[in-house]
Amino acid sequence: MENTRKNQVLEILNYWKTIEFLGQTDIPEESPENRKIITRINKGETVSGAAKKAVNKIEIFSNLVTPCVRMEEILACDAAKYTEFPSVGQEASFCIGTTDRNSVVAYLERFVPNREESPEVAYPKKSAIAWFSFKTDLEGLYVAESFHLSPILWAISEWEKSRAGQNHNFSLNTREYDKIMEKMDDELQEKNVSEFLAHVYDKIYAEYVKNLFPVTAPGSLGFLQYNRYINDEKRDSDEDPADYADLGKSFFLNDIILLSELIEKDLFGDKSDYEKEVISYILAGYEKNERHGEPGPHHHFSRRTRIEYAEILRREAERSQGSHGKMARQIHACPDAAGCRQYCH
Repeated sequence: MENTRKNQVLEILNYWKTIEFLGQTDIPEESPENRKIITRINKGETVSGAAKKAVNKIEIFSNLVTPCVRMEEILACDAAKYTEFPSVGQEASFCIGTTDRNSVVAYLERFVPNREESPEVAYPKKSAIAWFSFKTDLEGLYVAESFHLSPILWAISEWEKSRAGQNHNFSLNTREYDKIMEKMDDELQEKNVSEFLAHVYDKIYAEYVKNLFPVTAPGSLGFLQYNRYINDEKRDSDEDPADYADLGKSFFLNDIILLSELIEKDLFGDKSDYEKEVISYILAGYEKNERHGEPGPHHHFSRRTRIEYAEILRREAERSQGSHGKMARQIHACPDAAGCRQYCH
């Protein structure tokens, strides 16, 4: 594949990769159906036989008011309360920190030219993104490769560094993001959540949140979620429980990255009719605009200016909506074990 065509394809794939990478969803919220069941149980009601047949599990959401998370105490408290659902899942998901999405949009709008020509977008006040997430087993030990930093907050941090250095050729290198994830994963290996949550919270707040989206109102640290089942059989048959520690829902990111790498190395492009069809598909929109003398968004994006990345970031901040989150506050230190508050729902 000749170099001009190759570079056009790589620019478009980079554009797609950026959109997929920044597709962070809102902080997940408990389903109305699950909330109704939990509310009935909390009122002391027994789940009826008919309802119980239709519900094999309940999802437990625990609001975290302290970084000293004692899984043993939480499970003991829940076991006494949710007696009709004695079997517990294997992992707990933690979704930590909150920044409302409208604040992100307002920040990014500052860098978009001719903003007055774009439609106004306002999200519900409760629409928010998490700072980071991870999983533990039910003893509180960190689950390997489960840590996720908000891709939007990381991208904005990289943006700020670029602005400070007056770099007009800014681009996002997701490999740098992956290195941060790998480093965090190594640090958390074989550690209990009660040991690391306060430190990680403060670290993420200081590096990615404090200077741009400071937390001023008191609130929760975040939440943990795990599942309870009516019996072990139902637990073991639940092969694909909801992943509340997953901050993004991209199904294509890894494929786009792999394809880009193959094209860069000249291992994919024009060696078969199939490869030619894939390349034609990628370039279809661009070439159509070129024929009509109208440069498309991918053409403009090839300049990689800071303003164009701001527009992408803003669009992604606007793309996801619907879930709710509570404002979190910075936790400066974890009190000693005697000072930790036992949490029951």
